[in-house]
Amino acid sequence: MQRTRPLTFDRHGGDLTGSAAYEPRASHTSAAQPDGTPRSGGTTPTSDNPPHGAPLSAARRHDLDALRGFAMMLGIGLHAALAFFPTFWPVQDQTSSIDGPFDEFFHALHGFRMPLFFLLSGFFTAMLWRRRGLRALLRHRTRRVVLPLAILLVAIVPVANWVTDQAFTPGIEAVDGVDMQVSVIVGDGGFGLTWLDNIGHLWFLSFLVWLVAGFAVVALAIERLDIRHRSGAPWAGAWPRWLMWTLVPLTVLGQWLMGNRGEIPVFGPDISLGLIPLPHVLGYYGLFFTFGALLYDRHSRSGELLVDNLGRRWWIVLPVTIVIIFPLGLALTFAEDNRSWELASVAQVAYTWAMCIGLIGLFRSMLCRERRGVRFLSDASYWMYLAHVPLVIAAQMLVRNWNMAAAAKFLLICVAVCALLLVTYRAFVRYTPIGTLLNGKRIRPRTRAVVTARQELAGDSASTERVPVDVVARVPRRSRRRKSLVGEVK
Repeated sequence: MQRTRPLTFDRHGGDLTGSAAYEPRASHTSAAQPDGTPRSGGTTPTSDNPPHGAPLSAARRHDLDALRGFAMMLGIGLHAALAFFPTFWPVQDQTSSIDGPFDEFFHALHGFRMPLFFLLSGFFTAMLWRRRGLRALLRHRTRRVVLPLAILLVAIVPVANWVTDQAFTPGIEAVDGVDMQVSVIVGDGGFGLTWLDNIGHLWFLSFLVWLVAGFAVVALAIERLDIRHRSGAPWAGAWPRWLMWTLVPLTVLGQWLMGNRGEIPVFGPDISLGLIPLPHVLGYYGLFFTFGALLYDRHSRSGELLVDNLGRRWWIVLPVTIVIIFPLGLALTFAEDNRSWELASVAQVAYTWAMCIGLIGLFRSMLCRERRGVRFLSDASYWMYLAHVPLVIAAQMLVRNWNMAAAAKFLLICVAVCALLLVTYRAFVRYTPIGTLLNGKRIRPRTRAVVTARQELAGDSASTERVPVDVVARVPRRSRRRKSLVGEVK
């Protein structure tokens, strides 16, 4: 058998917010020189070719991938908590009270969870464009975002609506302020919404579509205008560093617009549940998305990647944020004097950014290397979030009249729903077309003999190093049926 050059692979971060797990490393006959300028014969960046200077050999960001999955899984706990204090949620537990800790728990998560998610999404979107080009980015987002959204609009949303109707707690309209809160959060006059106006927890996919579309317009302009820095690399150095940091104070303006400019006190951003987002909410999340996109491949003055410096003192940032900034933001937000809304907006934004930066530092210090269990949870988090709402509502409906402490009910709901979703992911999603749609192709574990045999078929008979299983799956099926393989692999 003819010996060929061994295949090498790049690891990319994120399935929903990033790209596929493995990708062949391109041969750089026209790569940039060490100073970043293109060599003679180099190709011009187009929507088919990654821009010059793209770090194609960069390692997968296991820390950011895990953080993205963590942010999504927090949504299960956030929605489970809504039954335990008076709010717009259809299920109200018999222990529901404003005196418990669940409203603070909800505000604490809602204040940073989705801004963090969109920041990471912007980072991975820029990374995917730099590594693969614009067309590959759009194809990837179509498979991972647009198609799941279209399918789930007719698969999950009707189920969630039916479960909601069955579980709706009588008398919820009588809760003080509920009707007005729903008007702000949903952006409509109440519960009488069409499925296009209210796509439920799938709203974040709609936001991703809009944000990626805006990113594509900017990326196309960069490619067409050939915007470059002195180093010759587009994007990374073309924008001054202060532009990225200017987005941080701009989020104060976005937060100030929430709750109808403070007429209704809300901690964190409003929620826009329609396919067409509310402009001020889209703009608010767009600032975090843009920050993440500008953060990719951005270097500090010392030459280090800026993302590797963010949150370096997380052990100070996170405790101070949780113990001091968060209570201060709550006190200013829900103060009887509405004139403190400007200060409340500043405090809320400080909490949001501090949590985002602190968690980036925490996950980098703890999960910078791949761990199989964490990687599995990161892959499962997309499916878990998409499918959890009907199960959470059903579980809340089941236990709402039990004579049990609210905290015990809450933990029971979270554990039961997460366990069921993990089992269904492993059994019915991960290695099926559903998993391929959500996370890309995953192949069931094989023995070393099978991997070695298929590696020989791939043209690397001399190598004993194990290749990624999802790469081995790319060997043509007719080659796998060769008679010489039958006696070796059973």
